[in-house]
Amino acid sequence: MSLSHIVGQDSGISNLLKVDSNGKLGVNDSLAQSSLSSISSTLSSSLNVNDSTSQSSLSTISSTLAGTLQVASASTLSVSAPALSTTSSSLASSDSVTDSSTFTSASTDLNAVKDFVVLGSSSDTSAQIKVEVSVDNSNWLASDETPIYSNNGIFVSHQSSQARWVRFTYTNSSGSPKTITMDISYKV
Repeated sequence: MSLSHIVGQDSGISNLLKVDSNGKLGVNDSLAQSSLSSISSTLSSSLNVNDSTSQSSLSTISSTLAGTLQVASASTLSVSAPALSTTSSSLASSDSVTDSSTFTSASTDLNAVKDFVVLGSSSDTSAQIKVEVSVDNSNWLASDETPIYSNNGIFVSHQSSQARWVRFTYTNSSGSPKTITMDISYKV
């Protein structure tokens, strides 16, 4: 069944109201347009259904996306996000780096994670740590991110990467052996 006309009565006068093929009520005056716009924006964030076909569809969506979408009742759809947890791992623990050599950290599989924090310390008070990225954990490229500089041996940096894998390098050019400790942390 489709609705194409509505007969309304205003002050005892019958009016024919036209409904277009999309089920929208056509109005000509600005007050009516404003009222309909207000109603539309008020209801835009809610989804309530009363017919069995829609209720069945919501149940199917809910079971398909279990844990993401929940049908709170037969006529209400609610959306929830999974809880985030923080993952941290040690990339270096007081690792010794001799003069004129380069330390390369273990690689980290970021998978779908795009933002992470790298933090640590070095006995080289002006250490420069470079970020390298890879799509396959074999071929590494220097990241376009700014290198991480230590401040009196301490460093903390929020980084972003579109690559799946990340690792860090530190080249000791201080003239004496140095140590480095480094962790990575991100939310999954």
